[in-house]
Parts: sequence; C-alpha cells; structure tokens
Amino acid sequence: MIYIVSGYVHVYPREAPSQIEILEKGIFVGEQLLDWATTTKTFTDQPDSEKTVRCPTKVEAFVLSVGDLKTLVSEDILPKNSAGEA
Repeated sequence: MIYIVSGYVHVYPREAPSQIEILEKGIFVGEQLLDWATTTKTFTDQPDSEKTVRCPTKVEAFVLSVGDLKTLVSEDILPKNSAGEA
C-alpha cells in the first residue's frame, strides 16, 4: 500500500495498460489491502496486484508492507473483521 506525500505516479491497470491514471500528493494506492489484512487468517494468501505503479518524477511516499499490516492487525491497531477470525 502506498501513500503519496509529494510528486505523482502513473498507475496502469493490468487489463488495460494503455489507460494511465495519474495519482498525486495525498492519494493512496492499494486500499484493497486493508480489507484483505482484516479478513485473512494466515497472511500467506497475498492478493495479486491489479495495477502497475510507475514514478515518472521524484516521489516521496509512505509504504505499508504485508508485514506492517500483519503487525497492525496483531496489535489490534487495525481490527480484524469477523469474517477473518478463526
């Protein structure tokens, strides 16, 4: 998951790579990972990315990895949905 602090990125959907979306400061990519992180039971079933992100200029961003999301869920900072509870 990426949060853009400065600059901009080009996002290309896998199924239509000629359709470029430009995302700028204050926007994040990969929000579907929040839903996945709160419902997964094992964190080994990572979803495939549906987009390619490229930086045509200098970009400053924050990134949350799968490990970061796992920590947030395990420490109850990001609560699990009932669908993901064992």
